[in-house]
Amino acid sequence: MAEERNIFQKIGDAVTDYAPGIAGILALVPGIGTVPAAALGAVAALGKTLGLGTQANPEEVLATIQSMPDSELKLKFVQAEQTFQVALRDKDIEELRIELADIQNARLRQIEHEKVTGKSDVNLYILSWVIVIGFLMVIVVMLFVDIPEDQTNVLFALLGTLGAGFMLILQYFYGTNKSSEKKTDMIYNSTPNMPKKDT
Repeated sequence: MAEERNIFQKIGDAVTDYAPGIAGILALVPGIGTVPAAALGAVAALGKTLGLGTQANPEEVLATIQSMPDSELKLKFVQAEQTFQVALRDKDIEELRIELADIQNARLRQIEHEKVTGKSDVNLYILSWVIVIGFLMVIVVMLFVDIPEDQTNVLFALLGTLGAGFMLILQYFYGTNKSSEKKTDMIYNSTPNMPKKDT
């Protein structure tokens, strides 16, 4: 017997032809547990275009969809899809803003430290070298040392942690300017009337 589809999945089935992005998100909502924020955003976009407001619950949205003629729903589904995609893009842009602010704050901290003390922050470089050397050593161990199978999970976890730190170090010391330039262009192209900085 087929599993009963939940309310979110039923809404996704109804809009799938004209709002595939919304349908794809709603199809992934589990029957039990916390509803992902993206799914709530998709329902809010549908509620807004259907005239129910962004606080409409899924039951109201589904009932409205079932009561409206197809000729009206097609356009509203397309509008809801566009609203949802814009909301996702705005979220991505906000995350980029936060990331750029974090990088800027880290560099300003280093600059201020050097102004006050007249010296570079030695701890920053020591920690960076420890992570880099540790990351490279783990790779060498994995390549040339026979590791017992019951210990590989620990080694992979260590590699993942050191690998994440290694990438942050590369970004901080070498990759920030180029990536920041690309992200600034993305934000500029996505936000009307934002003055672009001279390069």
